[in-house]
Amino acid sequence: LTSILQDAQANGWIDHTPHFTTVIKYFNQPEITNFLLTLIEETSKELALIEKSFSIDATGFTSTMYKSWSGIRYEEPGRKRQFKKVHIMIGNKTQIITAIKVTHGHAADTKQFPNLLKSTANNFRVQKVCADKAYLSIKNYELSSKEGAIPYIPFKEISTRKHGKPRIWKTMYREFKEYPEHYNKAYHERSQVESTFSSIKRKFGERLFTRNNKAQENEILAKALAHNICTVAKIL
Repeated sequence: LTSILQDAQANGWIDHTPHFTTVIKYFNQPEITNFLLTLIEETSKELALIEKSFSIDATGFTSTMYKSWSGIRYEEPGRKRQFKKVHIMIGNKTQIITAIKVTHGHAADTKQFPNLLKSTANNFRVQKVCADKAYLSIKNYELSSKEGAIPYIPFKEISTRKHGKPRIWKTMYREFKEYPEHYNKAYHERSQVESTFSSIKRKFGERLFTRNNKAQENEILAKALAHNICTVAKIL
């Protein structure tokens, strides 16, 4: 962090290099969270006329902290690095983050789908949504259809078109089974969200310097905001 601040001063972006703990202390403030979320949303709006296709996924950011755990195989005590999970929706053309949620490391991915989609739909015309099998559910299909989006969420082997399934489920299941080449080409756009995570971790780091939950959430949101600022600057 110190080297990043020193580079910022060298480039004339800041007047002097603050002590790294000064920045970390700000992350402890709860009011920072909504401020960062608002800035992420506002920066994404700059590309509202460009993005129509979106992808959802989640990844983890590791902490410097450890917690005790029991070895699953041998039931021996050990140490496991704590991590936070970040769930995002991005535009597939530019990789702009349109919605984000930070949770504990083991939160279910599919439960974040509705809010991420709704938040994005408030600012964008969502025509297509891509997500992996972890997000497969009738509810998520119906929510996508309600927002006017075509959901490309691959079906599992046990999935069927049986009576009682909603129309959007049956329509996409047919495409999945009968036109796999077309389906897979459309679904492949999901790789953009993986590239987004890779870019963020490469530029801003996968490791979290803060220790408590609120500070770690804000640190991750700051990384996401920095990504959006860089994305908008590059596009515009």
